[in-house]
Amino acid sequence: MMKIAATLLVSLACASAFAQSTPAPLTTQAPVPDPKTAAAARDLLDAMNYRATTAAAVKQMTANMPTMMRSGAENSIRSNAKLSEKEKADKLAEVDRMVPQAVAAIKKVLEDPKLADEMMAEVVPLYSRYFTADEMKQLATFYRTPIGKKSLQVMPQLMGEGMQVGQRVIAPRINKLMQELNQQQLNQQQSKK
Repeated sequence: MMKIAATLLVSLACASAFAQSTPAPLTTQAPVPDPKTAAAARDLLDAMNYRATTAAAVKQMTANMPTMMRSGAENSIRSNAKLSEKEKADKLAEVDRMVPQAVAAIKKVLEDPKLADEMMAEVVPLYSRYFTADEMKQLATFYRTPIGKKSLQVMPQLMGEGMQVGQRVIAPRINKLMQELNQQQLNQQQSKK
């Protein structure tokens, strides 16, 4: 059962990771920006309606989560040549039981009211690392325009649909790779006999 839960979480993580470009890893916390730059970053986040945008992105992500988790786990199970059809059916039934529990647990974490404050505390130095105070003022001005507001409004939907596209495009490739790896492992085991 723990393997199934781990598979569900890994499948979600992989789907999310493959659907987005991979950022450079954060090796150190961003330095504390000077007050002027920090104020510009906070104003930018306000112009972006950061709290509502983040809440909408989380809502969109969690709406797609059951499908993504089920799909990733199903691909992994179906491509496992070691499992009989009955074992695959049993594991898929277990996945169906586990997905709602896993989704509920993840939603609880992501819907914590303190999450937005914690994110903002980390995002202010992050934006300050990549943008000057003047650049952030320009971005804030843009996000207060009608097209800027529209871009913020549709961004969660675009991200959600983009994740689905990534899943749809990448899943067959990952499935093929898993089948090849399972076959290699099976061949190695047979050659040892």
